[in-house]
Amino acid sequence: MAYHHEPRQALHNAALVSIVSVSDLLCRESGIGFGFPEDRQTKILEEPGFALLRTQFPALLPFDWARFTFEMEGVIEEAYSTVNQVYGAMQ
Repeated sequence: MAYHHEPRQALHNAALVSIVSVSDLLCRESGIGFGFPEDRQTKILEEPGFALLRTQFPALLPFDWARFTFEMEGVIEEAYSTVNQVYGAMQ
């Protein structure tokens, strides 16, 4: 996980590191409140982690990002609650 901010540098388990990278970005963009906030507009399909995943998993090429983000909004509260249960409520 050491390279989740730079997944291209991962020497082992690059796909897993890329999944963590994309997940971390999604959490920051969603304002879930853990880690540092993401203050930029992101083109997730162009992010290094997602680009690496597309290379290793060609089925991601027709990925419907708009639908994914719409459906993701429905589970953000659940994810936030789960993280709070594991790590404690954010102050």
